[in-house]
Amino acid sequence: MERYSKFDVLYENFNTGVVIHDADTHVVSANPTALKLLGLTMEQMRGKAITDPHWRFIREDGTDMPQSEYPVGQVLSTHKSLKTFILGVVRSELSRPVWVICNAHPEFDNEGKLKYIVVNFADISEQKHIEEKLNDQLNLTRSMFDSMLDGFAVLDKNGKQLDVNPAFCQMTGFSKDEIVGTTPPFPYWPPEEYESINNAFQKTLNEDGSNFELIFMRKNGERFPVIVAPSTVKDKNNNIIMYLASVKDITLRRHAEQKVKDLAEQLSKTYALAHIGVWSWIIEPDIVIWSEEMYRMSGLDPSKPAPNYAEIAKIHAPESWERLQAAVSNCLKTGEPYQLDMEYILPDGSSRYVTAYGGAKRDASGKITELYGTTQDITEKKQAEIKLKAALKAAEDAVNIKSRFLDIAAHELRTPVSAFSLLVQLAKKKFDKGTPVDLSTLDRLKSQVDRISQLVVELLDVSRLERGVLVLRPSKSNIVGMIQQCIEEFRLREPNRRINLSAPSETIELNIDNLRVFQVISNLVDNAIKYTPEDSPIDIIVEKNPEKVRVSVKDYGEGISEEQQKVLFAPFSRGESEFADKAGGLGLGLFISREIIALHKGTIGVTSKEGSGCCFYFELPRETK
Repeated sequence: MERYSKFDVLYENFNTGVVIHDADTHVVSANPTALKLLGLTMEQMRGKAITDPHWRFIREDGTDMPQSEYPVGQVLSTHKSLKTFILGVVRSELSRPVWVICNAHPEFDNEGKLKYIVVNFADISEQKHIEEKLNDQLNLTRSMFDSMLDGFAVLDKNGKQLDVNPAFCQMTGFSKDEIVGTTPPFPYWPPEEYESINNAFQKTLNEDGSNFELIFMRKNGERFPVIVAPSTVKDKNNNIIMYLASVKDITLRRHAEQKVKDLAEQLSKTYALAHIGVWSWIIEPDIVIWSEEMYRMSGLDPSKPAPNYAEIAKIHAPESWERLQAAVSNCLKTGEPYQLDMEYILPDGSSRYVTAYGGAKRDASGKITELYGTTQDITEKKQAEIKLKAALKAAEDAVNIKSRFLDIAAHELRTPVSAFSLLVQLAKKKFDKGTPVDLSTLDRLKSQVDRISQLVVELLDVSRLERGVLVLRPSKSNIVGMIQQCIEEFRLREPNRRINLSAPSETIELNIDNLRVFQVISNLVDNAIKYTPEDSPIDIIVEKNPEKVRVSVKDYGEGISEEQQKVLFAPFSRGESEFADKAGGLGLGLFISREIIALHKGTIGVTSKEGSGCCFYFELPRETK
């Protein structure tokens, strides 16, 4: 120890602990710093060998250190110096070990025998504690890095791959070893996407900061969509030292988006098949959104913006618009939904029928901010309803007509049949008495037979018309000559009746069924005679132009009301006047006349004012075929 005496002052004041062991590892000396770090006094230290159970050291991983690894034990074993050896000193009174960094070296005598082992050590507990915290943070970061669901890649400032997490490897199918150390183009870049990915890569190097939707490639060659969110790491001088990139596989999202798109298209097609339009009205600032089917139903151009609320009024029938306004007003006030059947008026003037459903949407404060709903095209249904109502009305009318026909036919047939029966009985009595039957009786019999025959003819004509089997037999006929013939026949029957004819002097030939048109003229003249006083004249007027010929039969009787005119040409319709009951008949004449003229592609009608007589007319085309 003589050689150390001159260093006593320095030795005692070292900031580094120093312990001197003899060749048998017993402690022979220790400076105050060593005693403090080890938590012992000199009396406790002196003479202790490394085999003393008081000593307990641990490795950096926290496991107990065997004596052979003690710094003194290693130097004793090797006779060589030991440098920067780290160990933990376990002290029972402390909750944490004291960490030290040691140097140990042997001292030999003149004969080369080991004499001392000198150990010096410095307290690095604070540094070690900081390292532990850093390691904990690194472990936490690594744990988070490894457990991330999204892929994550780390690149140096030149774009070289430094690290990737397991999710990135699982996503691409490449192992970490196959990726780390690579430079662009990376193995997960599809060749056909090099340009677009490289552009995004360069933007990242230039600190663009944007996210990118790209296509990456799995190891098996499968392409898949990703969103790459890059960022930079800088040093204290704001220099970039590395790049980070979060990579999210959006395959499932794309599939979901496509599914939503497909469902939307399917829903749109379903709405179209069901003729259902979808609409929304955002009240402020008055924005209307329409589906394509709404444009079709309203007849508006789908390339133009949807009409606003005020413009929508133009496509509704007035009555429908009033009801819609009332329903919308109530919905805006109360939020109560509505359902209305309405009529649209299309740009071409045609009608379309719809059922509109509407409801209200409120914001967080409860204020109504939007109306929305659907509109279903029910035109076909409405038309079917109209047709059904018309068919029911026609069936009802047919039943009524049939009932009326039976009543009228029974009445009209009963009168001539009864008269005929009485006349036959009268003739038989005269015959039984041997008295000749006089001519007047025979004339009266013939008159009743003619009347029955006329009724039967009318009924047969109606039957043929209803079955569509009344066939015209057209031929060239002089219409004026036909009228003159008709007048002559009526003059024989009604010698006291004045029947006047006004017609062009030249012959007017038409291609018509002579018998049927004669039937029409006879019916009109016969009606004029039946429904007017005997001294009232009848005027027949024939007019022509290059396209058609008009025949009018004018009387000067009581006239016909507007209400009666509406039903004059219906089956079993008869006029209402003091002459109607005397006239008799089934009320089929004008109906048959209308159908005959219609078969000739002509028209028939009447003009009349009550108290001023009436004028029945028909028009036939000059070139009837």
